[in-house]
Amino acid sequence: MISLRYNKESDTWQYFKNPCIEKKAMTLEDVREVTQELETLCKEKSLFAVLILTYEASPAFDPLYKVHASSSPLAYVSYYDSFIELSNEELLSLCTKRFSLSPASCIAEDEYKTAYNIIKTNLKEGNSYQINYTFPITAQYEGDALSWFIEKVQKNVTPYSFYCETDEYSLCSFSPELFFTRSRKKAGYELTLKPMKGTLKRRAGYEKEDELALSQSVKNRAENLMITDMIRNDVSHIAITGTVSVPSLYETEVYTSVIQMTSTIKAKSNASLYETLCVLYPCASITGAPKIKSMEIIHEVEKTQRGVYTGAVGYVDNKGDAVFSIPIRTAVLTKKTKTLTYGAGSGIVWDSQCNEEYEECKIKASVLSSESDEKFYVFDSLLLEQGSLYLLDKHLNRLKNSVSFFYTCTSEDLENLFTAINEELYAAAKQNPAGLYKVRTLITKDLNHAVTLESISSQEHTLRLAIMKDTVYTTAPYFTQDLI
Repeated sequence: MISLRYNKESDTWQYFKNPCIEKKAMTLEDVREVTQELETLCKEKSLFAVLILTYEASPAFDPLYKVHASSSPLAYVSYYDSFIELSNEELLSLCTKRFSLSPASCIAEDEYKTAYNIIKTNLKEGNSYQINYTFPITAQYEGDALSWFIEKVQKNVTPYSFYCETDEYSLCSFSPELFFTRSRKKAGYELTLKPMKGTLKRRAGYEKEDELALSQSVKNRAENLMITDMIRNDVSHIAITGTVSVPSLYETEVYTSVIQMTSTIKAKSNASLYETLCVLYPCASITGAPKIKSMEIIHEVEKTQRGVYTGAVGYVDNKGDAVFSIPIRTAVLTKKTKTLTYGAGSGIVWDSQCNEEYEECKIKASVLSSESDEKFYVFDSLLLEQGSLYLLDKHLNRLKNSVSFFYTCTSEDLENLFTAINEELYAAAKQNPAGLYKVRTLITKDLNHAVTLESISSQEHTLRLAIMKDTVYTTAPYFTQDLI
């Protein structure tokens, strides 16, 4: 097994090859064995280790966790005498072959809604407070997985980017989420955990406004706080009394396509690495709250194994220090079938909206696309409030100017296009005389268009107005988004 780990502290890559020991866990007992001996082997033999844990390995740490049965390996661990440190430029020398990907397919929206409704029923009945519902996106691939990984991280490296190659598959993780770090101190170890809950699509030019909106979103703060409190409780079982703290809540981090909310938990512990995994694995951020019941509901609504996705990828050094990430934004490329599988998901709470959660999953899956196959289009969003279209003329003029600038079309084509759009907008207003909606108009290069509505809360509307009160439009950019 070869591995590549991004070291964000030094902005370099640790390249592991030619392992001296390799182990594969096929049963839950095997998982317990390889994780129990991991720290001891690293320290006694002065080795570095890479550990891959699947979501289905969870019952090895608590038999009450319910998962789908798996005939695939539940865990891999490889030990190395040393590693090579590579710069970003040197990493490119490993990129030698071409890579191609077929159009991806995923769960139908109707199927997503069915699962979503089951989850909402469980939330209503008090069986859970939050469920992290996920589904796989699949595609066929040809070429070299490592080259694809390197191409992606050259454009956008995430804090916990990781590549691993086993006999069965190649793992390409573009994860931004830390599971935990474990670092030796004078007395025991210091643990740092950083759950990631709360997502907003990134819009170029509006990052500051969107970070503020996300950090003040009641729904996202509640979602984040549930998981933060749950992880704080988990780690307290192995922490030295009085050392658990939450130094930061509701921080925001900006990535290529999304803005994420994180919080940080710290604790001091004398527990072994295995004991640490027993109380923390799987991470609460990818299950829900409470963990055992949430995993039962996940088992009901998710029809397939998650595999490495939402499991853990860990690096342990020769002193026992460790860094474990949550493999979200992660693709598993199965060698035998030439199938790429990429998981997407979101945390569903009582005030979640089905269309928003489904859209969030699609945004998170955008790493699969490439610049060459992305479609160019222009769009505008405006507010429909109690049957009235807010600043309609300004929005239509702005959109018309954009179409005239970017697309080649006659004045007659333009007139016909906007006559049709105008009629659809007024029809939407007539059909929705009450409530708040974001009305989105999208126009492609061939002048096809679509008008869609999305319900929004009065609280979100008020927040957006406050953020953008000094702009040319009195509505927020949520309703007047720029061209993409």
